[in-house]
Amino acid sequence: MAPRTATCCLMLLAAMAAISFNSAARLPARQHHRPLQTLASAGAGRHILQASRPLLGLDRTNKQLRVLAFGDSITEGWIHSAWAKVPWSPRVQHQLQQRLGADWDVEVVNGGVGSAGVLDRLNDAFRQQLSTAKSSGRPYHFITFEAGINDLLLQNKNAPEIFERMKQLWALANAEGSTVAVIPTLPTNVA
Repeated sequence: MAPRTATCCLMLLAAMAAISFNSAARLPARQHHRPLQTLASAGAGRHILQASRPLLGLDRTNKQLRVLAFGDSITEGWIHSAWAKVPWSPRVQHQLQQRLGADWDVEVVNGGVGSAGVLDRLNDAFRQQLSTAKSSGRPYHFITFEAGINDLLLQNKNAPEIFERMKQLWALANAEGSTVAVIPTLPTNVA
């Protein structure tokens, strides 16, 4: 996949995630490879963290794209009014498949864990997702990361502690070659 196509995929992925929150996201164009560094602010707290050894030089022969949609119940797809799971990850997979073509193997894995925070179950779940992907030889090219609201609202943790743990998790993903698109925690007056 050419870098331009990879950028389009990441932008589409992040935009689809943002649409699920009834907001718009414009992510910056892909820039130089930098280890765990914020490439550019995309407004409203959105950032892209680029892997130090990105997998964006995807194997054109195999034409594969793997994405992990990781986060809490919002990512998992819980909708309070419907009391049902309606995740956004299948819509992203469908859009990416259409964009790349039928000859691509596109997989968007929903790694949402309801009622979990980054300081507890999300920490373990994220590490397990990365470990499983690595041991299966099928790493994630991109990871969307949306979490933190449960830490603030349900567990009364402080923002600096939450952010430090998030940075540790993003560094793990970057070390595996995944590019992380961070979806900000929803606004709240708790912090």
